Amino acid sequence: LTEVQNALEIPNAHGIGSTADGYFLYVTNIANGGVGALNTILTKTGDESIASIKGGAIDTPNAVPHNVAVTKDGYVFVTHS
Repeated sequence: LTEVQNALEIPNAHGIGSTADGYFLYVTNIANGGVGALNTILTKTGDESIASIKGGAIDTPNAVPHNVAVTKDGYVFVTHS
């Protein structure tokens, strides 16, 4: 086990998914009506530092994003309610 040195704050985190290679992690923000709904996190930074959020959160056209699915070739799908 590795001790967590730093943490990322993702408000209202709900759904989570990653690319097949584990390089990117996607986390939904279930609140805010689709504003800042999907965070993209770079998990492998080339060093042993904590993962970093790349480019900030993006908005989605529909409110209440729930779950994330990522295909083998990197397409990201988000379910909404």
